[in-house]
Amino acid sequence: MFFVFVFISAALSHPTLRASLDALQCHFTWELDNNRSNVLHLRDKLEDIGTEERNPWLGHIYNLQAHVHFQLASQEDGLGSTVGDALRCFGTAAEAFRQIRNTVSDEGPWLLVNYGNLAWLHYHMGEQAKSLAYVGKVEALLQEYPSPIQEQLHQEFTSNDSPKPVE
Repeated sequence: MFFVFVFISAALSHPTLRASLDALQCHFTWELDNNRSNVLHLRDKLEDIGTEERNPWLGHIYNLQAHVHFQLASQEDGLGSTVGDALRCFGTAAEAFRQIRNTVSDEGPWLLVNYGNLAWLHYHMGEQAKSLAYVGKVEALLQEYPSPIQEQLHQEFTSNDSPKPVE
């Protein structure tokens, strides 16, 4: 147990955490338009979509809502959004993915984007140990569920990648 603590402490001081985060495929690394008016428009449209159970896009919707909450919370007035709201939505996204998949396993490739988002959120919250833990979860999932086509992004990334604007 002592060795694990030393390893984690050494890893946290290493400058590669930021590089590992930058390599993740998630809402924080995709080139989304995060200007205030777009984020507000997206927030309103996501609220209109609703969150009916068994919607196959529900996990994706919660992931995007969480990112919107984070973006708003990061702005000067926040408009009532908090980092806690983002954390709650990321948790709800993970649960929605599990329910839609109807799986006995708590983890699978459907959580790659969600874990990447959580790694970034904890990084921004100053919780480097939690951030590193989520980076590790992403790496473990990529090892266990490699992309079917080498040199190509995993399908879980491309199904989430750069959401189109909601009209």
